[in-house]
Amino acid sequence: MGVAGAAGELIESFRLGGAGNRSTVAGRRFLASRNPSLINSPGITKLNGVALVPPYFNENLPLRDGVSMTVELEDGTTRVVQSPVINAAPGAMAIQEVFEHYEWVSQSSNPVAFARHLQRSPLAGMPQKSVLFLFAKGDLTVPNPTTTAILRAGDLADGTIFFRNDLALAEDPQMSRNPHGFAFAIADPSALAREIARGIQQRVALFLASGGELIIHPEPARFFEVPVLLPLPEDLSYIP
Repeated sequence: MGVAGAAGELIESFRLGGAGNRSTVAGRRFLASRNPSLINSPGITKLNGVALVPPYFNENLPLRDGVSMTVELEDGTTRVVQSPVINAAPGAMAIQEVFEHYEWVSQSSNPVAFARHLQRSPLAGMPQKSVLFLFAKGDLTVPNPTTTAILRAGDLADGTIFFRNDLALAEDPQMSRNPHGFAFAIADPSALAREIARGIQQRVALFLASGGELIIHPEPARFFEVPVLLPLPEDLSYIP
């Protein structure tokens, strides 16, 4: 039994993240340290309207299922990245290769690789697990596609609570544009954020107290999908 707000493959969380995470990919561990450096130009300065932290690069890699992603480049141009993609960004293929290699060698610590063992196919001698996933629309720290990768791999969508930060922000502009910590915002300046945090914490407590049996719609109910509505959100849904 457990409660999680989880990301999938780490490299995907970094490259799609808008909270400074993307610069980690560009840094010494991945691209800039290569000889020659894999930092290419013009790099992506904004993802779906959200400003990124340099150094910038352009991997020209789309989201899944034909979902579009709008990027702004260092030269001031704006492009829509959407599969199928014919690569026109010099250096992008070499960056993609680094990402693929990292993904493969890190499978032993990738939650997506193990998600099916939670319920659908438990390991030998292990019972099915009761799990509750929390995630928020437009999370800049753990991008939505990295969470839905786990839900798809483990067929876990029915055990989710999805926070609609876009609806909350439309009602109260004081709400954070990065809803990553929405469940812990009990001291937030926004009264609505505090109410939402109390509501989700109460429901998590009930889930744990029931031994993982009860998943109850949190209050204020208008801001939550329980479970997340299908199809799973595969876009970034960032709010600039």
